[in-house]
Amino acid sequence: MSMTSFRQGTWLKTFFSYENFIEVDKPNSDVLLNTVYPLIIDAKDKLQGSRPFFLASCNDNVLYFYGFSDGRKNLMELRNGLHFALGTSNTSHYRIIRQPSFEYEKEALQAFPHGIVRFELLEYSSKDQQLESVKYVISKLLQISKRFEIKPTFKPNISRPVGRMLRDFFVACRHKDSELITDYLGEIKNSGKLSHRNIISLELQSLKAQSKWEEILSHDSLIDYVSGIIPSRIYHILVRAISKTLEIHEARLEEMDLVLVRAKLDKFQPFLTNKLALKSDSRFQEDWKSWVLLNVILGVENVVEVVPDFIEKSWVENIESLIKRTALTLKVKQSFSEEFKSLLESPKDINTASALFRYAENCSSIEIPEILDWLDKLPLEIRKEIKSCIPLRKKWNEYEDYVYGVNDEPKDVTHEEVTDDLPHSGVHPTLDWNTWFSNGYKRSVNVDLLMESKSEGFDLEMVTNKIKECSEPEKIRDISPHLLRWIEEREVKTDSEFWLSLIELISVDDQTSLTTILLLKDLINHFLQTPHSQAQYKEVLEAFDLVLSVELSRRSLGAVIDFIESLFDYAIKDENYLKFGIWPKIRSFAADHWDEYEVDTQSVLIWLEKQLSPESLLFEKLRSQKNNPSLNANSEQLEGKKIGISTLTEKAGKRAAEILNTLFPSVEVILNHDKVATDTLRSLVKTADYFVFCNKSAAHQSYYAIKDINKNIIYPDGKGSSSIVRALIANLKSV
Repeated sequence: MSMTSFRQGTWLKTFFSYENFIEVDKPNSDVLLNTVYPLIIDAKDKLQGSRPFFLASCNDNVLYFYGFSDGRKNLMELRNGLHFALGTSNTSHYRIIRQPSFEYEKEALQAFPHGIVRFELLEYSSKDQQLESVKYVISKLLQISKRFEIKPTFKPNISRPVGRMLRDFFVACRHKDSELITDYLGEIKNSGKLSHRNIISLELQSLKAQSKWEEILSHDSLIDYVSGIIPSRIYHILVRAISKTLEIHEARLEEMDLVLVRAKLDKFQPFLTNKLALKSDSRFQEDWKSWVLLNVILGVENVVEVVPDFIEKSWVENIESLIKRTALTLKVKQSFSEEFKSLLESPKDINTASALFRYAENCSSIEIPEILDWLDKLPLEIRKEIKSCIPLRKKWNEYEDYVYGVNDEPKDVTHEEVTDDLPHSGVHPTLDWNTWFSNGYKRSVNVDLLMESKSEGFDLEMVTNKIKECSEPEKIRDISPHLLRWIEEREVKTDSEFWLSLIELISVDDQTSLTTILLLKDLINHFLQTPHSQAQYKEVLEAFDLVLSVELSRRSLGAVIDFIESLFDYAIKDENYLKFGIWPKIRSFAADHWDEYEVDTQSVLIWLEKQLSPESLLFEKLRSQKNNPSLNANSEQLEGKKIGISTLTEKAGKRAAEILNTLFPSVEVILNHDKVATDTLRSLVKTADYFVFCNKSAAHQSYYAIKDINKNIIYPDGKGSSSIVRALIANLKSV
């Protein structure tokens, strides 16, 4: 049946037949069934259009409701609308069905192969309660239908919301894509929606993503920036930048010119000693060790009192013994010191407030929420007195912006009026994900503070339901890169339902881009690591396919094939959809642009073709038709060489080895999957002519073991086989 005949309504007679006992042409004997007529009337009005609508059926005394939409994207949006408007107090869960359970569903599903939403009314013991429940559900369904009716079909060409720009920027940084980083940073700057200080923060993060450590320290506004509040993630970046630029690490202590190094460190001393904001987490052990080295070189004497438990005191003492002390003795200003606690316990008057402002000029960012909370509880007259002083008002606003985030539009604090209704007074900041999802996502929030929240007590079920039922999906989409990073850093236990809900929310976005592909790649990778059903697996593939249909391009093909390749690291639970739904699009597009891609991309495409369409090896024919001088030169360069690859993604390593042996038959490829510094790993690093270390998929311990070996270690930008092959070939070209 064609969509045209469906929209003309020829299927209605079939739908209201067989096991469906609702009468369309005459009143029903059961008054309960007559209540569905408004849905039928509304559906008939929409048959000539393209808007979603609802119908009902009654089978074996169970009342079913159905949601129809022309496209999968709108169908998923319709299901989200049901979650938000109705919840599950009166109905079952909202399932997208693609196979009929009843005879009367068949023709509708033939017209809608992408599926139909089906749910049922919960049964009540009282007939009156059942009738009231039906009326309530139908009224809500008509409201949802009306909402889609007034939804605009296009969006004007205006500046994008700052949240969306930032989302794309952080995804680009996550994937270290220099081109995308530059594009999105430029867009954010040109929008004029963020303050100068926030722009500096983004610039520093963009440089870190591109490993441009020297440019971080030479940033024109760095010294001014570090005089203010330094978020934890920026503090980590600065410590790494100083250590890497000045080449300060334990193995070089005896050969370093400490006098020269101290001179270069002087300008960073205030924030190194006064504004400590490193995360007390063993995953940041290297940053802590770098910080220790920097402060001991500066002459700080109480370092051992400040470091967390995972930094051994004996190690600190050994470092101190290796470094000759300076004549100047410094001390690290510890967070939540007795001085700070004393100020917070002092009388709430203008004198204490002034002292607290002075203290805050050189404090850690983790103390700012406590300071703001204290200020917010001041008597109204004192708050008004402080706000009447422009410098203090600027400081107060700075604290508020740090804790609560900022709006899209910048505000001019020099002309701000002082009123009795001071912003945020008495409101505690949102400091954990549970609070943000339950009621906080409707107002701005400081992501840095949110990222500091503890994983204990994280309510996965509540968060999953909030994602499904959200009324403002853009806010959840915008914060999803940070939620993903937090889950990874905290190693939070998740499940397939959580990832599926987030994947579907991202995939039905009206405005997608290459970063949508990149973000979905990461989310689906996490989904695949959790136990999941075949039905969930297919839904995930369909969600990716939805975006792929719009975003497949020469620019995105590399990310797309990386994703398809990564599926083979796990059990393929829907081979048919992968082979006949997704792969033909990729194969056709890649064939049209074959000559535009490098050897690494072509090689992975050939490997994928052998897995997904072995009956027709088009790509091998395309490669054989054209001589590749670069490939021939690389073959000569690798003649008889030994290539070592260290990766925890074993299947990707095996694929890379298979591809390399096909491209360069004379090479010896040795794989290593050790998580710690074994003798085997150390030996491979020393003996391999080329050593590829997949630090994105390797444990930290093995990284620490090899990073100081004086060898041309190759670092891929990803963990798939194409990244490994690409990094090796790029290294050959640079030699």
